[in-house]
Formats: sequence, structure tokens, C-alpha cells
Amino acid sequence: MNSVREHHRPYGFKRLLRAVAEEVSVERLATDAGADLRRRGDAARLRGYGVCHGGDNPTALVVYTDEGRYYCFRCAEGGDVLDLYASIHGLEDKKQALIDLAGEYGVQAPARPESWHAWDGEKARRRKVLRRALAEAYRRRYFRLFGGYLAGIEDEDERRAEARRFWFELWPLADSSAKWRLSR
Repeated sequence: MNSVREHHRPYGFKRLLRAVAEEVSVERLATDAGADLRRRGDAARLRGYGVCHGGDNPTALVVYTDEGRYYCFRCAEGGDVLDLYASIHGLEDKKQALIDLAGEYGVQAPARPESWHAWDGEKARRRKVLRRALAEAYRRRYFRLFGGYLAGIEDEDERRAEARRFWFELWPLADSSAKWRLSR
């Protein structure tokens, strides 16, 4: 598995978010950001200063440890660890916030399984075979369509040489037609 900073295109937003949520709790993030969290009332609730806005109310931020969520009464915002990180750092882009959060806490981006890479290679091989077969069919079709001028060449050797040249010159047109057809 690669670190997120080395590999900027992680294998799925949800998978990386799950990995981050397992490693970094809302409580840990809030504490690291400077919130002095204390238990008040319910054992699953922690209260502290709103680190997302730098407030002075010691009970503005509530961390629900059993749910892995938070709510700031001053900002009227809440959410999970990603939402808190984005709020603290003023990030609007959730993907960027997730990458930054994972990088800051050293969370590894989940890697695609080897079977996915094997299948991806097999798909590429099959596409190549299909494109070649389709291009050959297009070349035969173009030869029949445009090759009528060959009948006007009386010398058989010259007609055969011209047909061969024309046959090979049709390949780029046939290949681009096949590529276009497969891209639709």
C-alpha cells in the first residue's frame, strides 16, 4: 500500500474514508487541534472549545464518542472526522480534506487487489484483439468500396502491385475507424 502523499489518486473515496475513520477518531482530531475535551453528563459525550472557529465557550463543541461524530453549537455545524478536519482547516473540497487528513495521520490508502490489475491487463489485451479484428473488417469493406478503380488497370502485375499498395494504405483509415467505433 502506498502513502496518500505519494499516490494522489487513492482507490476509492469511501474506502479511504473508512480507513481514516478507523485510525483517527473525532476525539483525537479535536484534541490534536487544541480542544480541551471533558466528559460532562453522558459518558459518551465530550465537551470543549470549538476548535473549528476558535471560540471561547468551553461547551460549544460536543464530541459523540459512541457515534464518531461532533457538533459545534457556535458554528451550527457537525459531522464526522472528515467534516471536522475540513472545518478546522477551512477546506471546502472533501476529497482534498480527506487526502490531507490521511497524509497528516499517516493513514495508508487502500490498494487495488492484484486480481483487479490482472483483469485490467486482460481487458486491455481483449480490446486490442477486438480493435484489430474490427479494423481488418473495415479494411476489407473499404477495399471493396474504393477498389473498383483497380479493374481499369490492364497489366495484371501492375494491378496486383497497386492492389497490394492500396491494401496496406487502407490500414490507417481502417484502424482509426475501428478506434472511433469502439470509443462510442
